[in-house]
Amino acid sequence: MKKMKIRKFRLISFTISVYGVFFKKVSSKVVSSEIISLPEGQLQFHYDDDIRSDPCDTVVMINVGTAMRVTSYNDLGRSIVSSTQSQLSVIAIIIDNNPRRIEKQNGKKYADLANSIVQNLKQIVPICSNTKDSAVRYLIGGHSGGGAGAINALTSDPPLFSFEIAGIVGLAPFPVDPRSPMKILAPSLMWGFSNMTCLVLPHRAALAAYNISSPNRRIFYQVQTEHQEIATEGPHCSFADDGCLGMCSGGSQYSWIRNSGVGDSVCRFITAIRCSNFSQSQFKINQSDVEIFVNRNYPISDSTPYAESEFLQNVSYSPDILPNIELSNN
Repeated sequence: MKKMKIRKFRLISFTISVYGVFFKKVSSKVVSSEIISLPEGQLQFHYDDDIRSDPCDTVVMINVGTAMRVTSYNDLGRSIVSSTQSQLSVIAIIIDNNPRRIEKQNGKKYADLANSIVQNLKQIVPICSNTKDSAVRYLIGGHSGGGAGAINALTSDPPLFSFEIAGIVGLAPFPVDPRSPMKILAPSLMWGFSNMTCLVLPHRAALAAYNISSPNRRIFYQVQTEHQEIATEGPHCSFADDGCLGMCSGGSQYSWIRNSGVGDSVCRFITAIRCSNFSQSQFKINQSDVEIFVNRNYPISDSTPYAESEFLQNVSYSPDILPNIELSNN
């Protein structure tokens, strides 16, 4: 198929032509693009074809995890745009700020790609062509190393983004320094695990990101898991269709996370941002193995020797110590 150029980016290997850009309908409702390559990185977007009014109310950009590709998160993208909890019009864009390279934590590369998408949104996603620029809410985020990239970009001084950030979605972002002087001031939604999984320590992942987030607009979904010392085990990569290169998916028992859990929570998060309501009841989901923490709620009980302030002062990154720190309300 002949490649076509729109401004300075290439559109590759598409199947159905609409508005001069090519798509494929992957279900009765969700439309997905193929891979789009920009000078700053790659992306694949998803949207719900049933939503006609204000189709670009909110754009959610999720950066891929370490060594992953934009095509590795199809279930997640579809879940975000087709959640049954809301009729919000959401465009989910899976992005890769460093294609064909392992490392995704670079904040500048993340911001460069996100800025390019926002600047060229109407050409990249044609259904957004009639949307007023000021009317779009932008959420950033990512999985694992890609989530760390989003956090690094958001907490950079001076700021790296050319647009306003409505919120951030972290999917087990790693690594994150819980003692970082930089703070996440935008509303934050974090997903993580109660114990080490795929060699990722919770104290340097979503828990740490929740800790450095604004205490008045933060949410943390902590999936209760067993401690896993084997590098390829645990659900750290349950956000991707087939785990990370086939590893760390956690098996079918965790597939709900990408198929419904994250999508449900993102829609609740968007609603909370709209209404400025970050109450505990706003974020309840029907899943028994998840603890939900909101605002000044913290996943360390008062009975433990590690209260939040003490945790920041005393935590060590030694793998011999961290797995033994108790971080549950039980």
